[in-house]
Amino acid sequence: MQAFYLALITSALIHLTCAQFTDFLIVGGGTAGCVLASKLCVAFPNAHITILERGLPRSPQSDFLVHAPRKLFDVLGDRSVGEAITSLPDAGINGRTTVALTGATLGGSTTINGMQWTLPLPGTIEQWGVPNLTTASADPYFRRIYNKVGFGPPQNPLQYADDYVSAGVQAGFELNNNPFDTSTLRSIWQTRLSIDSNFRRNDAYSAYLRPLLDNSCAKNVAVVQGATASKIVFTQSTDSNTGATTVRATGVDTVPSPGSTHKAQRYWARREVLVTAGPYNSPKLLQLSGVGTRAVLDAAGVAQVLELPVGEATVGRASGTIPSTYSGVPDEAANNITLVNSPEARQQWEAGLGGILSTPVSAANGRAGTDAYFGCTIVPFVPGPPELRSACYHNTETTGYLRIRDSNPFSAPLLKNNFLSSQADVNRLKRCLENMADVHRQFPASFKMRFKYPPNGVVTEGYVRSVAQWGAHFVGGCAIGDVVTGEFKVKGCSGLRVIDASSIPTMPVSAGPMASVYLLAELMGDRLVEEYKGVLE
Repeated sequence: MQAFYLALITSALIHLTCAQFTDFLIVGGGTAGCVLASKLCVAFPNAHITILERGLPRSPQSDFLVHAPRKLFDVLGDRSVGEAITSLPDAGINGRTTVALTGATLGGSTTINGMQWTLPLPGTIEQWGVPNLTTASADPYFRRIYNKVGFGPPQNPLQYADDYVSAGVQAGFELNNNPFDTSTLRSIWQTRLSIDSNFRRNDAYSAYLRPLLDNSCAKNVAVVQGATASKIVFTQSTDSNTGATTVRATGVDTVPSPGSTHKAQRYWARREVLVTAGPYNSPKLLQLSGVGTRAVLDAAGVAQVLELPVGEATVGRASGTIPSTYSGVPDEAANNITLVNSPEARQQWEAGLGGILSTPVSAANGRAGTDAYFGCTIVPFVPGPPELRSACYHNTETTGYLRIRDSNPFSAPLLKNNFLSSQADVNRLKRCLENMADVHRQFPASFKMRFKYPPNGVVTEGYVRSVAQWGAHFVGGCAIGDVVTGEFKVKGCSGLRVIDASSIPTMPVSAGPMASVYLLAELMGDRLVEEYKGVLE
C-alpha cells in the first residue's frame, strides 16, 4: 500500500513539474488555445503542453447552462464562465456605455456565444496579412472546422424559423443553403449552429481538446484552471560584439483567480509562449507585461519592455434590433418558461433525447450586402405578447482602444469602442435595420405582426443611435502588422506569439469572428507542427 501511495505522489509531482516547465505554454484555454493544444499534443507526443486557464472548473449548473441551447441567455448572465467589461461612454450612441462579454472558462467565448456559423465575404481574409492565406486557401480549413465542431441546421429548430427565412426571400434576400458559399451578397439561411447529436453545444474545448485528454494526449497536456496570467516573463540579453539587445519570452507569472486554491506560480516555456487569452485579455496581458505604448504603460505604472501599439487600434461592432410582436399564431413552443425550467425537460435533455432545451434561440442568419450581417431570435420577452427580434451587426472600419488602468491583473481595462462615431457606420446599421423591417412586413397576415418599435417600422438615425448596443465582436488589440507578424510573432521579441481574435486587424466583413478564429488557430497549429517537425519528434 505504501508503494502505491508513493507512486501516486511521485506521479503527481512529475505532472506538476512538467506543467511548470513545459515546451509550449498556452495562455488561455479558449477557442484558439484548445485548437492549438490539440494539434501540438498529437503531433509531438514527447513534448509537453501546458494550458493556463483563468476560469475555475465549471459547476454542474454552469455546465448545464453552457451546453443546453435554450439556456443561451441564462449563460450570458453567469459570471463564473464569462467576464463583463463596461465600456467608456460613446458619443455616437448618445453618451451611453455598453457592456462587453467574453468567455472565462475552458472553450472561451465558444461556450457563451450564439454558436452561429458565418463566413466573411471574399477579399476579407486577404486583408489580414497572413502569408499564403486567401479566401480560396481558407476553404479547406473552413470545411474541416465545420465538420469537426459539428455545425449545421439544428435538429430541433424554432417553430417559425422557416417562416422567417421565407419572409426574407420575399423581402429580396437569396436563399443560401451552402455553408461555404460567400458569393451572394444578400442572402439568408436557417441558422447553422454547433449543436451535437446529443443536443449539446459543442465548443472548442469539447470538440478539439477534451476527447484527447483521456487518450492520446493524457500524458503530455496539463490544463491548469483557476490561474490568472499576471505577466509574461522576458529575458533580455546584450550581444557583447554588437551591443544589440534581444528580448525573449521565457515564461508567465500567474496569480490565483478569485475562488481558486492555486498559489502564485511561475511557469516556464522551453519553446514558446502562445498567448490565446482572447480579444480583450490578450492585449491586456501584453500591456501588463510591459508591451505597449509608453504613455499607456507609464500611466498604469508598468515598466516598458517593448514599444508596440498594443490595444490602440481595436475594432468593435455595434448592433441594433427590430422587434415585432405576433398575436395571430401560437407563441413559439420553446418560449414556455415553465416547461423550459421543469425537471422533466432537464431529464429529457440530460438523457440525450433533446426536447425543449435543445431548441436554440436563433432562427436564421443572413448578409445585408456589405453593410452588415443579421440574425433572428425568438425568445420570451416578458411580460407582453410573443415577439421575435431581428438584429443587425454592422461592418465598420472605426477603431477604438483598450488600455490597462493599472498593474492589477484583475482591474477591468479602459475600453473605448467609438460606436457609431462615423456617419458611414450609422448609415450601414440604418440600412440593415430597414431591411429587417421589410422582412417583418413579409410575414403572412395570419401572424398579425406588429412593430413594437420603431413606430410602423420606420427607421431613423435617432432610432439607430438610441438602440445601438455592443455587437458581441471585438478584434485588433494585437493586430497583425502593427503588433504581430504574419506568423503571429510579437514584433521585437522571440518565443512569443498571439493567436486569437485580437490578432485579426479588421472585422470579418458581414460575419462574426468565430469561424475566422478557428481558421487562424487551425492554420497556425499546422504551421507550428511543420516548424518544429524534426526538432520535437
